[in-house]
Amino acid sequence: MKLTKQMAVLRSVLFVLLAAAHFGCKTQPPSQPLTPVTGSGTVHIYTDADNAVVKVDNQQVFTPADSVLSLPSGRHTIIIIAPGYSYQSQTVLVQADSSYSLTFLFSTVKTVLLEDFANVDCKPCVNSNAIIEDLLKNVYPRTKVIAVKYPSKVPSPKDPMYLAAKNIVENRLNFYDPTMGCPSLFVDGYQISIATDSGEINTQIRNQLPLPPAFKLGVTGQVNGNNFDILVTIKCINPTGVNFSRLKMYMPLIQKVVTYPSAPGSNGEKEFYNVTRAMFGDENGIGISPMKAGARVSATFSVPISADWDKTKLAAIVYLQSQDRSFNKDGMIWNPVFQAASSD
Repeated sequence: MKLTKQMAVLRSVLFVLLAAAHFGCKTQPPSQPLTPVTGSGTVHIYTDADNAVVKVDNQQVFTPADSVLSLPSGRHTIIIIAPGYSYQSQTVLVQADSSYSLTFLFSTVKTVLLEDFANVDCKPCVNSNAIIEDLLKNVYPRTKVIAVKYPSKVPSPKDPMYLAAKNIVENRLNFYDPTMGCPSLFVDGYQISIATDSGEINTQIRNQLPLPPAFKLGVTGQVNGNNFDILVTIKCINPTGVNFSRLKMYMPLIQKVVTYPSAPGSNGEKEFYNVTRAMFGDENGIGISPMKAGARVSATFSVPISADWDKTKLAAIVYLQSQDRSFNKDGMIWNPVFQAASSD
């Protein structure tokens, strides 16, 4: 009799526990139904590599790189495989009705251009010249920073290097500011407020170097008898943001070192670097027709070599510059240089 009562009690306890487990742990349904992620976005792929292919989430896309992909919303891994290079990958989180741009660079780096306006009677130019030469020799390789000196007419219009390249220099002064004094320095078309401030110059160079270049630019040059011949090649990597109707190519021929037996001016300098001697093509620049991503154009140019130039020290500089101008908060000029290259 006692055993029967005990078993009844146990059954009651077990029933209570089972009921608590069933009703107490029941998950409440969400107040709103879950909506699956839908839609797609657009991913633009840009690269400097030739014959590259795209893989999305490890699935090969048999289209050229420089392509536009429509991908469903979500996280995707984009891989670019280019002959002769290790593959590169980037991850993008695609949201519906959104557009994204990915750039893959295999052999192209941003090359920053320094444009130096100086004069043989300008005493502060001694300091600015020394700063530029130190940057080029000891800080940055020529693949990253190159320079062009435009000998100016201020304070002395008798500067022999200015007189030898007067039309070229006047065109560049008129482009920027015909009243500009010396020294004046532009980093990728951005005017430095104090041309003798190495800190400001370095800062602007470092600001420009990480920017992905819109173009791959190449130039080769050689002395051919009494001429200097060049071959220029432009490949468009990413035309986004490039106003081709306002884009020009400039191609100065420089002499890397010009030495005088005695100082030609009152600042005492005898040695000058990256001095402009001539300009290939139009001195006001050559227009560039609109280019699509991946498009490539090439052209040859030639200029005669003057008898007083040192043929062994000549090099061609090529750069692509916007004619659209803006100003910073201090009123400094900015005409962006998209890319630059040197033949040596």
